[in-house]
Amino acid sequence: DIQSLLNLIIAKHASDATSSNVRASAVVAMQTLLEEEKTHAVLRPLLPSLGNLIHDKTDKVRLAVVKLLLHVKKIRGMKYYHVVPAHHLLVRLEDEGNRGNPTGPVSVALTDLLSNSFFPLSNTKKKVVTMTDIINRTLRLLTDNPGAALVFYRNASSKLSVASISKLIASLMKCLVMFIEEEKEQCLEKFCSDDNNTSTPLLDVVPEDDSKRLKHTNASLFKEANNVALMATIAESVSILWDSIKNELSKSQNETFNELLKEIFSGNVLTEVYDHFASKFENEEDFEDSKLGDCFRACVAILHCAGKLDEPNIEGLRTQIVKNLASLKSIPEEKRSKMNFSPSVSLLCVWGMTENVAYCLGSSIALYFEGESGEQDVEFCQQSN
Repeated sequence: DIQSLLNLIIAKHASDATSSNVRASAVVAMQTLLEEEKTHAVLRPLLPSLGNLIHDKTDKVRLAVVKLLLHVKKIRGMKYYHVVPAHHLLVRLEDEGNRGNPTGPVSVALTDLLSNSFFPLSNTKKKVVTMTDIINRTLRLLTDNPGAALVFYRNASSKLSVASISKLIASLMKCLVMFIEEEKEQCLEKFCSDDNNTSTPLLDVVPEDDSKRLKHTNASLFKEANNVALMATIAESVSILWDSIKNELSKSQNETFNELLKEIFSGNVLTEVYDHFASKFENEEDFEDSKLGDCFRACVAILHCAGKLDEPNIEGLRTQIVKNLASLKSIPEEKRSKMNFSPSVSLLCVWGMTENVAYCLGSSIALYFEGESGEQDVEFCQQSN
């Protein structure tokens, strides 16, 4: 009978260790059967038996499972997360990124599957979804599973519009600014010293009402001092999302959103954010290696964002970068070995300073082989300004 046939497909063929093609075909067979509404009642309790195949070693099988879940998602009365639990889907998404294929077919399909969970669209029949609601979900994802979040955002443009992604980028940048200002306020409360007052006009980019709503709904996150890992992941998400729509932003129909991002990121915002994380390297004795690594991740992401704008639009960042490079010789060798200035040099090249960088590198190489010590840091500043 039909029940025996289904049990044979699931118990034998779906777990056939000798052939990935057989396992994939078993999953596809279940999806084909689901196209007939009368099978739903019979298949509903059986489908979770296929759930573990989401972690199959073969891409073909994993993709077949995600396509099955996408089909289940469309069926009224059935939930895809009852077939494969949500935390398994997030682990799978993160692992796809770890395998070096964050934009592969499985990752794209998983992004499609989870898009409504992390970026729900407004429905006139239900409650209107606000950007605050989306940011709340985004912060939870970035906190609970940052690896999955970064893979999700790499593929977001396959599902979301340029408008939606641009607004998300702007909102995440505002969140990052708020976290930085909250950290500074906590430092002031801790040390109670005017010397530590590093207040900046960063919060000018965050409307007061937005700030209050976000702090109220994410109070536990904002109370956690030095949440450097979360801030670094937010910065990386901003950079990744911007990369995903970079080509689309150059089109005339998306000029409004391109201007929106320019407005948010121009001025001294990126410089202040970069300096906030870069300055932590100077006080590394107060930080664990993991937090220093998070600071570096944040700096790299901010520099990547800066590279998408013309240098005159960003106040003071070039000067800050050149200053950091020029001070290399004064930094102890042990600390210098932990630092990587490649992103800084890359940004200077993007901003049209390739000849200056090449001159300084050439001079440094010559000094190294000649065994001389010179004022190369001063030369760098002179040549770069």
